[in-house]
Amino acid sequence: MSKLRIENLTKRYGSTLAINGVSLDIRDHEFLVLLGPSGCGKTSTLRCIAGLETPDEGTIFVDEMDVTDLPTRDRDVAMVFQSYALYPHMTIYENLAFPLRTRHMTKDDIASRIKEVGELLRIADLLQRKPKQLSGGEAQRVALGRAIIREPKAFLMDEPLSNLDAILRLYMRAELKKLQKELGTTTIYVTHDQAEALTMAERVAIMNHGALQQVADPKTIYERPSTRFVAGFIGNPPMNLLDCEVVSQDDDHAMLEFSDFKCRLPLHGMDDTKSIDGKKVFGIRPEHIIVSKTQNSGVQGEIYVVEPLGSEVIIDVKVGNSIMKVKSVQFEGSPGEKLWLEFPEKKIHLFDVSAQ
Repeated sequence: MSKLRIENLTKRYGSTLAINGVSLDIRDHEFLVLLGPSGCGKTSTLRCIAGLETPDEGTIFVDEMDVTDLPTRDRDVAMVFQSYALYPHMTIYENLAFPLRTRHMTKDDIASRIKEVGELLRIADLLQRKPKQLSGGEAQRVALGRAIIREPKAFLMDEPLSNLDAILRLYMRAELKKLQKELGTTTIYVTHDQAEALTMAERVAIMNHGALQQVADPKTIYERPSTRFVAGFIGNPPMNLLDCEVVSQDDDHAMLEFSDFKCRLPLHGMDDTKSIDGKKVFGIRPEHIIVSKTQNSGVQGEIYVVEPLGSEVIIDVKVGNSIMKVKSVQFEGSPGEKLWLEFPEKKIHLFDVSAQ
């Protein structure tokens, strides 16, 4: 297997800066997901690693060997595309055999390898079909097979599940994760779907505007987002983010003033009390807000709309001119009804206004 390293990768398309000085280490055997919105630079980064794009600056290493200027065929990485990129005029057997024939393997060795991969991916009964005769899930497994059969140093996957329906996508998500663990092949997986990223990855690298925002395991990404962008991008619904200002502070509490209300924040639950001053962005996840119909010392609001989701309920609460989303397991209420919201101190995040 293999480890990969990217140093100061930069790519421009005309006046557009697609990748802005990205540096990243991908460990041997690791499943790393590049996550971010459309146009953030994640696919361009993957294509540079594959050799399908030439970076303007930076260096790409595979097992400490500089491959930046090597052609794709000499990098020993396999890419799985969103479109599957199967040859429509070839049978599945011929599609799988093609990369092995280019390596001048014998017919017997090719047949043996195809049999092995066919059984692994449960496509052995599809080998005489053409791609147009396959379902989406079957085509996706064949595309994986064509990558696996080469036994590359790394897999590069560009949104391979995005063309599947929701139920099949859930199934293939688990299958892909299990397969990568069995093979142990270093994998870089690109997606804009946070559910895919958080459930599949060992580490997630979040990008925005061509730059890395945070690289960490899924638990850390969710519980300790390092930037306002990460906090607002991760979570369904995402974290509530409100502008506020620290107007007073003593040894134990800070008073936060929002546009329409104030609240006291205990300081002993915060990591760095020295940074709690001036204008801030207050953040709390919907599931961490405690909601009550009984008046208490919390912040008063009123129900704007209730969104039942079966096992849980999303409550949109109007607080002044702001809307805060609350996630609850059990709740009944009607628009216009008064509520009180409490924010557990250990679940509160404060971000600098200047930090995106």
